[in-house]
Amino acid sequence: MCSDSPDLPKEANQAKCIAVACFVVSCFSLFNFIIPLFGLVSGLMGLLACIGSGLLICCCAPKRLEDGSCKFTAAAVLLLIAGIGQLIGCIFNLVSLAWVINNDNDENNNWDDDDDDDVHTGTYVVVVLALLCSLSAAILNICGGIYACKASGPMKASQSAQNFRAAPPIAIAVASPVAQPVATPLYTTSSAAPVAVPVQALATAAPAPVAPAVDVAKV
Repeated sequence: MCSDSPDLPKEANQAKCIAVACFVVSCFSLFNFIIPLFGLVSGLMGLLACIGSGLLICCCAPKRLEDGSCKFTAAAVLLLIAGIGQLIGCIFNLVSLAWVINNDNDENNNWDDDDDDDVHTGTYVVVVLALLCSLSAAILNICGGIYACKASGPMKASQSAQNFRAAPPIAIAVASPVAQPVATPLYTTSSAAPVAVPVQALATAAPAPVAPAVDVAKV
């Protein structure tokens, strides 16, 4: 359950390993159900932590990037709630321990039928053991929730990068401007180029014909 998977980021493997410790300690914290009323909070939070850590270590645990980060996010929420709840449960455990000590010193305690005996030593053991289990489970579950929260980020980023690489290229049509024909005036600088001259101008420029002179004497 704590073996590293090469298909997962380092943070995800660390979260799965610490989830094993959270599951084991949370199972021991269920011992709080033995204490009537005072151990109810720690017992319920231990059950919630078992569910949260089980998301990362059981057969449904994520093994590849394709599994996504949803289970890490859910485990982080459940473990953090359970850890904070077990810290509150530790307060109830301390109250129950103080109540046991108070009744131990009371001459009219009703823990057993023998008025000459004080509270059994086993009662102290049960209450102290429940307190230790609640405290250790609270610390581990909070740490497990933090690790699971850190693992959800790289899982989501790695999955997005993998989906981006696997996506086929998509052809996008781009409208290109069409060149419009534009009339460009042509200018010639060659002196040999023919120049059109109006006919009327040629007629004006030509010399008028001169009639031949007639000798009147000869006539």
